[in-house]
Amino acid sequence: MAAMPGVTFLMNMIMLFVTLGVNDCPGTSPMGGCVGEASLGSCAFESPRVNPFYGPRADTLITLGAKDTPKILDLELWRFISAVYLHAGVLHLLGNMVGLLVYGVQLERSFGGLRLAVVWFVSGFFSMLCSAVFLPNIVSVGASGAVCGLMGCSLGEVMLNWRS
Repeated sequence: MAAMPGVTFLMNMIMLFVTLGVNDCPGTSPMGGCVGEASLGSCAFESPRVNPFYGPRADTLITLGAKDTPKILDLELWRFISAVYLHAGVLHLLGNMVGLLVYGVQLERSFGGLRLAVVWFVSGFFSMLCSAVFLPNIVSVGASGAVCGLMGCSLGEVMLNWRS
């Protein structure tokens, strides 16, 4: 596996388990019915009634750095980057990581890990910035904007090398 996509994949997996541990579904869930409580303990998923993506509650995501425009306006600017590494749940993470692996491995071969990391961070930052401007009342997380940046980079590579 290529280095940058592999490291990013690992960071996202670690953040999901940290988020689920902080969420502590068995100890704090108001609705009960945690998924996987017997095998995952405090890292169990919230009930699908609370989070259909099999992940933590929204308040846990906000605590850990989800894009929340009022908090960003209070100069919590780190949320532009932290939100890219938080996911609403396992299904959300899986979708984003498939995109990372599909586009990231090939782009790293073409451009190198450093350039790919720059595309990833810039795309993730600007996607959260656009979300803060155009969807200020919605809390958001995920690497979808960064993955779309990789898709755009891949499309640009195809367009530049169309006749070669």
